[in-house]
Order: sequence, then structure tokens, then C-alpha cells
Amino acid sequence: MPLVRFCPYSARPRWRTKLRRQVSLAHSRIVAFSTMWLYNLGANLLPPLMAVQRGQRTYADGMKIEREFLARAGVDPKSFTLVDAQGLPGDKATPTAQISLLRYLARQDDFDVFYDSMPSMGIDGSLADVIERTNPAAGHIRAKTGTLVSAYKGKLALGTKALARYIDAKDGHRYVFAICANNIPVSSNSVSDAIDLALRANKQLGAMAAEIHKSPKA
Repeated sequence: MPLVRFCPYSARPRWRTKLRRQVSLAHSRIVAFSTMWLYNLGANLLPPLMAVQRGQRTYADGMKIEREFLARAGVDPKSFTLVDAQGLPGDKATPTAQISLLRYLARQDDFDVFYDSMPSMGIDGSLADVIERTNPAAGHIRAKTGTLVSAYKGKLALGTKALARYIDAKDGHRYVFAICANNIPVSSNSVSDAIDLALRANKQLGAMAAEIHKSPKA
């Protein structure tokens, strides 16, 4: 039996046989996997999903929705530039912009969904080995890294290395933090050296976050 039967002289089928129905994962599950394991493809899926939810169709529509959300959240539009959802060249955000957004999210009713999606430093996900499990800060920092290897002044560089989100500090308070480093030269034009530099920078930023956990007001 044919899957589609056409009427004579008609451009439309008389009937179709449905073979399969694919249901997208809930947004919360896409966010959780993308954040926990730095799955950029999942992050880039969110703008078109937001567009579809609004009855729109394109990636650009989704990015417009995202910018509008950030404005409603109180993030200064002059403090960020977004061209996609995964942090490729062209995306920029100041630490102040990140802090503004993270504070806003912490006040929302569904904040726990977002908080639980993030890896716990020294425990799991992409931050499991950033600090030792025996470090007093382990399990008290929920964060996400940002990494971009690019060119700077004609040479290979670690264009961006960032770490941001939340610290449950030793003093009993929760703090929002954002640490960023830019344009760190790589010792050679070797991609493997760039990766090694990124991993070392990851641990350095993790150590800084651990110090904030220990003495947030120092």
C-alpha cells in the first residue's frame, strides 16, 4: 500500500499515513543536559523552540525573543551582544550583565529547576575535576564555564575563559559571581596547547571561586 495516494490532477494528497510522532524534550531537560555537559547544540536549540512556542519560525525570531527577555530581566542592552545561544565569536556579555541576569533568575518561582541543572564544582558534570572533592568548597558552587579559542593580534589565544553562577559560601549566604579572562596568549599555534591552557585556566578560575566560598567579603 502506498504511503500517500494522490487524487488525479491534484497537488494535495487525499490522505497520509502517519509513521511516527516525535515529541521534543521539555525545555527544562534540554537546559539541564546542555548546562551540565556543555552541550552547545542543545543550547542552540532553545531559540528556535522559543520561536515555535510564539508561533514564529526562524532562529532570528528566537534570538529576538531572548533579547526581549533580557531587557525585561533588567539587563542593560548595551552590556551584551548576542548572535547565537552558544557563545561563538560575536557574542559578548560583561560580568555586570551576567550578574544582573543571575540575580533576576534567582528571584523566579522556577529557579530551582535552573539551579539544579548546573554542575556542582568538584562533584559532577563539567566541573567535577576543577577542584578536588576534598576541597571545602566542593558541592557548594553551582556554575558553568565559558571557553572560546580564537585569534588575538594574529596569534592563537584563549579568547575567553569564564566561570559564573552561584556560590553557597561558608558564611551561610548565597552569592552570585562572574569571573572572566580574555585574550590569553597561547605559547604556540598548537591547538593542543590551546586546550591545555583552557584546562589550566579552568582550574585557576575554580580556585578563585573556592576562595570566594571561603572568604566572600575578603
